Amino acid sequence: MQYKIRQAITGGFLATIVMTVMMVMIGAWGLPKISPPAMLSAMMGFPLALGWISHFMIGMIFAAGYVFFLDHWLHRIHSRILKGTIFGTAVFMIAQIAIPVLNAALGTSNTPGQEGSFFLLVTGSLIGHIAYGITVALAVKAGRHATSGHPMA
Repeated sequence: MQYKIRQAITGGFLATIVMTVMMVMIGAWGLPKISPPAMLSAMMGFPLALGWISHFMIGMIFAAGYVFFLDHWLHRIHSRILKGTIFGTAVFMIAQIAIPVLNAALGTSNTPGQEGSFFLLVTGSLIGHIAYGITVALAVKAGRHATSGHPMA
């Protein structure tokens, strides 16, 4: 159990870094730059520092979902890249539902940290979330093999 918690924290932290860097870098590719911490802080009325903390906490919570449930649930899929892509797409879809719901619940309507057309924002967000999912899946694999030679350890 402690090992799985460690995997979730480590994998989620690393994956959130990768996702955040990816979402900033996509601006260089012609897609809008997206700042999840800025969005979170604006939606909740928090300082930007708390937006960053929230962003990383959310990343670790979703990684825990992967470690404790989804990885085993997708046991017939052997490709970590495919598992990560499925996971990242699911997290993306949850975010697309959660952001408008949170905006409505909190009475906010703007989402700073995003610039550009809706289609390009969604495309950039999907790319970032898939990068997140793949990183979590690869980190979990790396963690398993580092502990023992058995892949199911």
